[in-house]
Amino acid sequence: ERGSMNQTEPYSNRILYRRDRLKAKELHQKRIRDIKSTVDSSWTPFSSGSLTKTKKYRLKRERVQKIEDDNRTLLGRMINIMSTPQNASFSHTQQSFKPKSLNRGRRLKEMTKISVENQQILERLRNKTSQYSLSRWERQYDKQKKIVRRGTFE
Repeated sequence: ERGSMNQTEPYSNRILYRRDRLKAKELHQKRIRDIKSTVDSSWTPFSSGSLTKTKKYRLKRERVQKIEDDNRTLLGRMINIMSTPQNASFSHTQQSFKPKSLNRGRRLKEMTKISVENQQILERLRNKTSQYSLSRWERQYDKQKKIVRRGTFE
């Protein structure tokens, strides 16, 4: 065939060469257009991606539904609590049954000990004299200033 890719014979006419090249190009483009895919890329409602998306959507919808149910239940309880009158004797009985701490005395003793130690530390800090001397700092600063002005270092 004249327009094949393995052409070895030379053309004697420029017009014939262009015509054959054009036919070869058209044939190539037709073959590309008519090519059949070996991979099925068509969408189906049961493709793996759509299953995970629908499952995620379903799980999300179930979570939202559970939250709404819980909220509805809590709202009903709150309405019930608010609608029942609060009896003074009921609240008094609630306070009388508070559990007592078994180690209250020990905790109070420990807190007192800690407070005393903190007071002692505070007193020591207040009585401590500072190791920093402002007058000594000013003397050192003046000395450094004189040295820099003279341009000599001792």
